[in-house]
Amino acid sequence: MKVLFAAGGTGGHIFPAIAVAKEIMKRYPDAEVLFVGTARGLETRIVRFHNIFGPLGTWTGGREKAPAAMCRKVAVAKLTGNVEIDIWGDGEQTRSFCYIDDCVDGIYRLMCSDYRAPLNLGQDRLISINELADMVAEAAEVRITKRHVPGPQGVRGRNSDNTRLRAVLGWEPRTSLEEGIARTYGWIEDQVRTSGLVSRSPVGASLGAAAAVDPALAG
Repeated sequence: MKVLFAAGGTGGHIFPAIAVAKEIMKRYPDAEVLFVGTARGLETRIVRFHNIFGPLGTWTGGREKAPAAMCRKVAVAKLTGNVEIDIWGDGEQTRSFCYIDDCVDGIYRLMCSDYRAPLNLGQDRLISINELADMVAEAAEVRITKRHVPGPQGVRGRNSDNTRLRAVLGWEPRTSLEEGIARTYGWIEDQVRTSGLVSRSPVGASLGAAAAVDPALAG
């Protein structure tokens, strides 16, 4: 029997003491999985996901990844005609994002391999939140205005180190961020249209109640 243990990715620039504590918390389950697997004769695989996104994923409610949140914000801006969107901080914090199809492909390849140590699974292309907003706007074919507001920004930068992924699997994610965003935006715009998030009136479009209290993108 093969068992997959999935965890969030590591990385980013944070205070040293906090970084050590977070690293211990992230690595302890890995060691436990390897120990239990060996003791019980299980073939374990450990994968660390880095910001997976795509259609059919969470796109509202505060638990969505930045690409989905940005797609929703731009879709609302497009459908209401209010093209100003809020971004927490200066928007220069960077992240990498991996399209869901590549994630599934990577999991399959890992499960077919004999590699048992933790392995990062994500894109290693960094992009700022400002650049992400522009990319989504291009997919939506709308011009937006970014308004930077105070708010939590998370770590300044976080990326997936794919050196071991390429060495172990002879593979890396292939879907470009532009292609993944285009596919995701089309689906999320459809959700926004049909969800009641945007209501239409004779004098134009307005935000529904859910959108009115929606927090700004944290990135």
